[in-house]
Amino acid sequence: MNNLFRIRSELAINNGSSSPTPIVSVPGLPGRSISIPRAELPNFLKAPNHVTAAWDRMKQAQLKCHGVVVNTFSALEGEYCEEYRMVDARRAWFVCPVALTANAGIERGGGETGEATGKECLRWLDEREEGSVVFVCFGSWCFFTDEQQRELAAGLEASGRPFLWAVRAAEENGWMEEGWEERVKERGLVARGWVPQVAILGHQAVGAFLTHCGWNSVLEAVTAGVPMLTWPLVFKQFINERLVVEVVGAGRRVWEGPRAEAEAEKTVVPREAIASAVTRFMEAGGGREEAAKKATELAEAARAAAEEGGSSQQDLENLIDELVAAGRRGTVESQLA
Repeated sequence: MNNLFRIRSELAINNGSSSPTPIVSVPGLPGRSISIPRAELPNFLKAPNHVTAAWDRMKQAQLKCHGVVVNTFSALEGEYCEEYRMVDARRAWFVCPVALTANAGIERGGGETGEATGKECLRWLDEREEGSVVFVCFGSWCFFTDEQQRELAAGLEASGRPFLWAVRAAEENGWMEEGWEERVKERGLVARGWVPQVAILGHQAVGAFLTHCGWNSVLEAVTAGVPMLTWPLVFKQFINERLVVEVVGAGRRVWEGPRAEAEAEKTVVPREAIASAVTRFMEAGGGREEAAKKATELAEAARAAAEEGGSSQQDLENLIDELVAAGRRGTVESQLA
């Protein structure tokens, strides 16, 4: 995202032209080149808005701070981590995955209602075969139109695969076709409200994660060794998807058709495409085995990073040492020092 932000003026000018460049190459990245369709870029990169101004303030604040603690680990983004240290933050500590140290049980959040829902989800998963369930979750603030919700529901039904679908508690059931929940009740569970995502991803019954590619969701899936079916919706989720699918190979896209940020999206992904993507991915030879192998390798690397002598453990110790030394000096140096 930082690299794209450096060319935002060029992107904004190009966006106003009669024929804007359809594909944007991300500049300054080590290793393989990464390109992204203009329609999938965050809107604030294409036209100045309140986020643009806030980003500028954040970058200035970052330069004045002592360093940056980053929510990733070296084995996942090794080349990018080193590039970040050289270009964006002279002092940076990569200390994830925190999901290994946090309590992965149902008591992590959601209150009493969330706890009850979490227990229901885990009991339901206990009754399913290992690796058979597709876990579907698009986070707490991303949303679909009612039409897209209906297509997703119909696609999951047509796939014939067991699924656990977490929907926001605030969502009404107006999108749901009459009789749908009754038809799928033997192999599908709709969980309303908060669910214990870390615990669900860690359950042996879960074989794939249909996700919006929010960064926390990506990290939790990687840490659990669960391959992903990707369906990004907003902001940097399309960029996260490229890491998952193109760079580390731990997932596959649901839809190869035209896509854009949710507020600009005009294309509804049809039920047939959703059913085909889920069915193909879960079948032998459909890509899940390869993606699962990569995800498992990353899960092992994540555990190694968090163990004594691991990269994240070392960075955490270095961070503590830096803060202790700064406390003794009575001051901290900025990134500019």
